[in-house]
Amino acid sequence: MDLYILGGILVLSAVVYLLAPVLLPFALGVVFAYLLAPTVHKLSQHVGSRTVATLLPLLALLAITSTVLVMGIPYVAEDIAAFVEKAPVYGQWVEKALSDGGIIYQFAEQWNIPLDKQTWKTHIFNYSDQIAVAALDTLEKTALGAMAIFDVLSLIIVTPLVTFYVLYDWPKFIEKLKDTIPSDMRKDTVKTFESIDHKLSKFFRGQLSVCVLLGLFYGSALALSGLNMGFFVGLATGLLSFIPFVGMLIGLVFASVLAIMQYQLSGLEPYLVIAAIFAAGQLLEGFVLTPKLVGNSTGLHPVWVIFAVMAGGELGGFLGMLIALPLATVLTVLIPQAFHLWLKERAKHKNKKA
Repeated sequence: MDLYILGGILVLSAVVYLLAPVLLPFALGVVFAYLLAPTVHKLSQHVGSRTVATLLPLLALLAITSTVLVMGIPYVAEDIAAFVEKAPVYGQWVEKALSDGGIIYQFAEQWNIPLDKQTWKTHIFNYSDQIAVAALDTLEKTALGAMAIFDVLSLIIVTPLVTFYVLYDWPKFIEKLKDTIPSDMRKDTVKTFESIDHKLSKFFRGQLSVCVLLGLFYGSALALSGLNMGFFVGLATGLLSFIPFVGMLIGLVFASVLAIMQYQLSGLEPYLVIAAIFAAGQLLEGFVLTPKLVGNSTGLHPVWVIFAVMAGGELGGFLGMLIALPLATVLTVLIPQAFHLWLKERAKHKNKKA
């Protein structure tokens, strides 16, 4: 029997891997349905129609998403294209900075850092133009390619349909799921799943709100500071903040590298401004957004949060870090429940002996 289960898991994993591009709109539809399910449930109690209760929040979500995409994508694409066009200029500055007397050469010499400047200069001189052309070509293909258009259309059309049908049939799905649980285990199992659902739903909704608000803050602040690609880097930083500490660090590194290329170490002011923006973002996240929107939904101490993220990264790379906190949240329910059941069975065993 165990071999059948293992074989089933392997086959399912292979199918998911092979069909990953096709599965994306379906996976997104299920995620959106899970996030909207409580809202639809409350609305259905007031309007009396499951169809209307499902359509209202779905249409609101589509309107918000469409507005953000229409307003944001052209700006981000223009920002990226402008940066790519300046890539040869940045390459020339790096080449100059690596030369004898250049700022990077002086820094390396001062701190006794080995620097093969000739190799670096050759690579930068030969490939900076090629990188710019290749990047622009990639942008055009990504935006205009047939497969890209097909993927976007599938996301636009299939995802809302999947979300609607999953939301509409959500109560039936839950009831059928309960019916599959043996009657003697149903009460405890349902209670456990309800506890997991309560924690996960609160965590996902709160964290999603935090990420969006942080992305808007970082993007707006970095763009106003004058940093090239500032809005794009800030928005990505906010969205990556789903992984505690990692999103901020990645954003800070990218913003610093872009600032070095743009301002060419001409003064401290741009870097102090960028550091102040990220410090303000951390204060905003830690003292305002996360306490208000997420609270202690994971039930994890900050030390355990850091450990979970690091362990997830070690075991599963970026994906491991991404699912570390949700998985840790589930374990905060399952481990105490398993311990409780073990104590219960042990007490029964002792009573039988007595």
